[in-house]
Amino acid sequence: MSKEFDYGRYEKAIGKKLPTYTLFYWAARLFFQGIYRMHVRGAENIPPYGGFMICSNHLSFYDPPFVGCCFPYHIFYFARKTLLNSKAGRCLLPRLNTIPIDQERSDISGIRTTLRVLKGGAPVMAFPEGARSRDGKLQPAQPGIGMLIAKSGVPVLPVRIRGTFEALPRGASKPRLWPLQLHIGKMMPASLFAGGKGENAYLHYSQNIMEEIARL
Repeated sequence: MSKEFDYGRYEKAIGKKLPTYTLFYWAARLFFQGIYRMHVRGAENIPPYGGFMICSNHLSFYDPPFVGCCFPYHIFYFARKTLLNSKAGRCLLPRLNTIPIDQERSDISGIRTTLRVLKGGAPVMAFPEGARSRDGKLQPAQPGIGMLIAKSGVPVLPVRIRGTFEALPRGASKPRLWPLQLHIGKMMPASLFAGGKGENAYLHYSQNIMEEIARL
């Protein structure tokens, strides 16, 4: 990572309310509540602030800010490392708790940063499917998130998004009005993701998470 994106930025952000994040948080909340009539089911399943993984289906560019504004505290997100190529991205991403990930190859620095954030006691949002759905349906799980969860030893909070595909699907040039809903499931204990190693085990863990998301 470049000097601007060393772990110190994330370490300082854990458990704290960054002004830029807070501004974007409330802007997103007003946007989704006022325009899309957002609704949260299972809010009682939101745990206290801590190190865990929020795993969701992936339908739209709306998904990260929509899920983020449904939680009462700051969370961390993944973003393509290519977004750092712009000056705006280099300035804004660290202030929005965004961890850059290289999707073209194994990103050791991104993995290490994610593990340190989780073990430091902060929640991280991730998509086990890896990419946005093209048809609005759940997609096959990928092993990457299973690997991060196995190595970090943290529990998983499954959530399911509905409506963002209709509001802003992949390839759409204009958003549409559509009610949005987030269904929050019960925490999956870390013991469900312990003991296995290798791609097959990691894929199995990711598949278990997607099965739980499908039940929501």
